[in-house]
Amino acid sequence: MADINIQPKKTSPWSYVLYGVAFLALAFLVIRSLSRNNTPVQTPTVTVDTAQVSGSVKAFVNFIHSNNNQNETGSTDAESTQDSPQFASYGMHLLAAAIGATVDRDDPYDQQLKQKRIQLQQLADSIKNNWDANANSEKLRSAFIEASDILSQVQIKHYPELQDDVMQIQKAAEAINPDQKAIDQNDLVRDFFEQSGQVLQSMIPKKQNAGIL
Repeated sequence: MADINIQPKKTSPWSYVLYGVAFLALAFLVIRSLSRNNTPVQTPTVTVDTAQVSGSVKAFVNFIHSNNNQNETGSTDAESTQDSPQFASYGMHLLAAAIGATVDRDDPYDQQLKQKRIQLQQLADSIKNNWDANANSEKLRSAFIEASDILSQVQIKHYPELQDDVMQIQKAAEAINPDQKAIDQNDLVRDFFEQSGQVLQSMIPKKQNAGIL
């Protein structure tokens, strides 16, 4: 029987080139994937104008001081007068704005606190737009407690020295009788506003705080 001489098939040089290109492409994809996974997540920077915060607090504090001065002189001026039916609703509106600006400055990434700030503003808007001073104070008391709770959370995280002051605000909020007319509790409302204003002022840097009466 004749021997059959089988010659091995020669591999084309282009095959090695294609294998090399495929290997390099795969290595590139793997390295790029690892690089993306190891890149730290960049947290977006939120810039809050400190002057805006102090401006909101100033508006609220000036409202309180204006009310105090008018009570002493016997003057009457719309919402600023404690005996005005709009005193509590207008003051709550200003307080919500001041607290909201403070939260945005100190805790721009705290989503839970941000949600509470939004709820407080909505509650304040509802009180201002549907206010009846001769109705009971249930909604007003709820707004006060919500405001004091937000201030408490900000205080715990950033202002430990204000713990006793914030506790007084919480007591002032709870002192509001939900079954009594709001206009009959303006002394308690004024006390809550004054204590809240003092704490908000203390949360402003001293340089910015200098312009507030």
